[in-house]
Amino acid sequence: MVGKLTDEAGQRLTPSHAVKRGKRYCYYVSRRLVAESGKSDSRGWRLPAAALEGAVAGLIIDALKIPSTAQRLFDGATPEMITKLPSAAKSLCSALSGPDRGPTLRAIVASARIEPGRLSVTLCPIAIAEWLGLPPAQIRRSALSLVGAFTLRRRGIEAKLVLASTPAALDRTLLRTVALGWAWFKEIKAGATMQAIANREGVSQRRVAHLVDLAFLAPDIVRSIVEGRQPPTLTADRLIKSRHRMLWSDQRAWISAI
Repeated sequence: MVGKLTDEAGQRLTPSHAVKRGKRYCYYVSRRLVAESGKSDSRGWRLPAAALEGAVAGLIIDALKIPSTAQRLFDGATPEMITKLPSAAKSLCSALSGPDRGPTLRAIVASARIEPGRLSVTLCPIAIAEWLGLPPAQIRRSALSLVGAFTLRRRGIEAKLVLASTPAALDRTLLRTVALGWAWFKEIKAGATMQAIANREGVSQRRVAHLVDLAFLAPDIVRSIVEGRQPPTLTADRLIKSRHRMLWSDQRAWISAI
């Protein structure tokens, strides 16, 4: 990520290294520390490269593990995109967790900024679109910026970043249920029967009918589920067991009342 990292003063972090007992250690160092080398009162960052890159990768991975966060990266979410996105996001997380982390970060990170207690990352829209299998024009630029809190564990002038975990706020079971209802509805529109779907999935035809009903939810209700903003009381089981309401206004009124 050389050239993409800056500190709170807006200065780039410079790559550096040291050799100790025949082993090479790489660092990112604030430019002012390099310029003021030897001064006892110099302030700035001197962070192990692996630790800083690991924190950046961790921030991205935490975001991608929350479907609502990943889905906000693009406009015009369709049921097909919703069902394909987890696999693409998982593949990107694997690349960020393994030996390809360095090249992957260089490709997907446009810039990163570190300041006391805060790490900010801006992703490259073209690279993210390629990883997620989406047209770059559909990437929502406003969702490409990620921010995470961290604490420092110091040892001398060096520091280790401990990234705070991002809490998940999405009901994945509810989201999968709605997405499955959409997928089955598309099959029925293409000519499949509920009985054929039931036989294939090993469920009752009544179960298929209940989930297909979810394809007729109001768009704003689906959006709230995708983004994890639905009422905590709205579970997949409760939604399936509720009496189907054709009018979107009736659906909204029922959800507001539960």
